[in-house]
Amino acid sequence: MAEAKTKYVVAWYADPGAGMNPFLARAHSDYIFIPWMYEPMNIETWDGTLIPWLAKSWEYKADSMEWVFHIDERARFSDGKPVTAEDVKFTFEVAYKYDAVTGNPTKKHVDAIRVIGERSVAFKLNETLAAFPSTAGQMLIVPKQRWANVGDVTKYNNPSPLGTGPFKFKEFKPRTYLALEKNENYWQGPSDIDELVVRVFSNMQAEIQALQKGEVDFIPDLAGVENLLRRVSADKNVQVEMQMTNNTFYVASNYRRAPLKNKQLRHALDWAAPKERIVTIALAGYGDLPLMGYFAPVVKKWVNPDVKWEGRNTEEETRIKKANEILDNLGWKRGPDGVRVTTDGTKLEYRIKCMNDPAFIRTAEMVKDNWAKIGVKLNVQVHDRRTLYGGIVFGGKSTKDWDFLLHRSVLRPDPDHLAREYAPEPPQSWYNATAFAWENDEMQTILKKSRREMNEAKRIAMIKKFQEMFADEIVVVPLAHKHMGFAYRTDRFVNTNKFDVYTSMIPLVNVVGMKLKK
Repeated sequence: MAEAKTKYVVAWYADPGAGMNPFLARAHSDYIFIPWMYEPMNIETWDGTLIPWLAKSWEYKADSMEWVFHIDERARFSDGKPVTAEDVKFTFEVAYKYDAVTGNPTKKHVDAIRVIGERSVAFKLNETLAAFPSTAGQMLIVPKQRWANVGDVTKYNNPSPLGTGPFKFKEFKPRTYLALEKNENYWQGPSDIDELVVRVFSNMQAEIQALQKGEVDFIPDLAGVENLLRRVSADKNVQVEMQMTNNTFYVASNYRRAPLKNKQLRHALDWAAPKERIVTIALAGYGDLPLMGYFAPVVKKWVNPDVKWEGRNTEEETRIKKANEILDNLGWKRGPDGVRVTTDGTKLEYRIKCMNDPAFIRTAEMVKDNWAKIGVKLNVQVHDRRTLYGGIVFGGKSTKDWDFLLHRSVLRPDPDHLAREYAPEPPQSWYNATAFAWENDEMQTILKKSRREMNEAKRIAMIKKFQEMFADEIVVVPLAHKHMGFAYRTDRFVNTNKFDVYTSMIPLVNVVGMKLKK
């Protein structure tokens, strides 16, 4: 009698914007689907450590300004062929040639890539780049023999993915599921899981119901359903893990709208934001009052702990009064309907857009109510994630038709990620500064210089200075540092508990170490 196959089901809320193409991977959803098949050279932890993955080691050669990566001798593609330096060189060169999203963070810094023997590859830089190992290390490596004749890799739908990961491609149905089967040749040892499925759900509540019914084994992100987590935790077969990550929940302004460029207006909005109630009510306590420099305390090396919110430990009535004083001093008077009008006649009535998770909707309504008390009228508009992010705010095809965005950003531990979001080189429509139309020469210059500073102490000082300026400018209105939640069933598999890595790679790291419960 044939042994029953083991099946593992991961729940997610959106399709990968990249489809099955690893060269287009950039969003959180892409990394929930693609890294089962394609893997990076290393993986980051929240304390800044880099876990060797396809690359077993790397070093910097200052005399030639080269970073050299050494590929693990065990690494194999799922067809059994070894991963070579040629594969790594090819992956980066075609990403650069066709301006693929994954090549953007390093392209302008690399002059040449050369192979050193079968397993080592050197990247010659045209300038120093302190975070090159972590930045380049995130590239998902493809087999040269499979992609060499594709042409423009950004236009290829990759119908038969072949990578190094623990699973092989079987079938993908957009908005429905991705089906995978075990890679028996996996270089870190075959998984105890025979079949893995990523199911796409219409909303988070449906994901949780499926988890409790045993139809789903793992939910990698519980953002937006914090109010349901205590009930889920009561299930003896479900484990909920909540932890602080570098996750900032905030309101972003569209700087294309003239009044929103006014720094004093943003300070007033910040004073009036009901942050304590957002943490306790909308996030059900799964969050902390934010630091104003965008970094969360979990990134201990880089965070500036002194940029605390001015409204901390201040009664809400006092904060509302302070916000009104700021706007009164601008001469922006209330009209008959209570909504303020600027001195040039612009009415402070705006849309705040958010995605359709309960915590986001509740937060948007709470912000709306408080800002009405200072004469700023908001209309809450709710969208699914795909429409909001890919169609309205981010990406080259976005309409840019928004005023305020209730958003969260989870940045990688190394501040190079912050630099790319707020000082992209060149501008990139998926990065925050470009999407928000925010510019500040002094602040962006600090970020750009920090990327090139090899002295870590000096680099830390730059990043902490940037956080001071970010807080003073109120580039966005931070509301909270959201805790990240992960839920998984404990009745069939063990060892699902490694959550110290950067969020996007949590599923991969867990599945590689997971074992079937005996």
